[in-house]
Amino acid sequence: MSFIKIIKNCPKCGFENDDKNFKCVSCGFQFKPEKKDEGVVLNKKYYFYDTLKHIYSEDTKFDLLVNFTIILILLPGLILGLVLMGISIYNNYSEDRISKNYSQTSATLIEYENCKYENEMGVCAVYEYSVNGTIYKASPNFSGSNKYVFKKNINIKYNTNNPREYQIKTGWNDMFYIGLVIEILIIIIYIVIKLVIKKFKKKVLDN
Repeated sequence: MSFIKIIKNCPKCGFENDDKNFKCVSCGFQFKPEKKDEGVVLNKKYYFYDTLKHIYSEDTKFDLLVNFTIILILLPGLILGLVLMGISIYNNYSEDRISKNYSQTSATLIEYENCKYENEMGVCAVYEYSVNGTIYKASPNFSGSNKYVFKKNINIKYNTNNPREYQIKTGWNDMFYIGLVIEILIIIIYIVIKLVIKKFKKKVLDN
């Protein structure tokens, strides 16, 4: 078996170099790349577009795969939003069921206390409300990291037969709106990604 060795002469010293050399072995002269390499670079540049064009034209399942991938990436955020909304709805239902026949009045913040709730130290607020001239105290069943998380005035529901029994909305009720915002953001992100992919697909197929 015979091999053909391609050589090129150095334009500076005339030394015979291997065709793959980038510079002359004898004098170190730097060889300029041949023009034929530009076509190779150009082909590599558009190879990705040609491959995608073939896939978009021939493979009808590719779009389904792309949709599945996008949904899989956004799924954790989607689940988080639904969980927060579900917890909020459940807490609202439970609290409304307990205080169904209660009356409502306003309560004013009077002081703060250091307290421990669910094994964590925090600040608890103490409110004061009046029923038939009698003053009662109430405190929400949650603590905050600092006193600024509590409002100065809140609405409170109390048992008309025993005003000492009261119901204050918990912070979990606000989670519904946080979950709703997350769901809206997920939908917007999905729509934006789909529009970008659609625009890119059109560009590939038009080339």
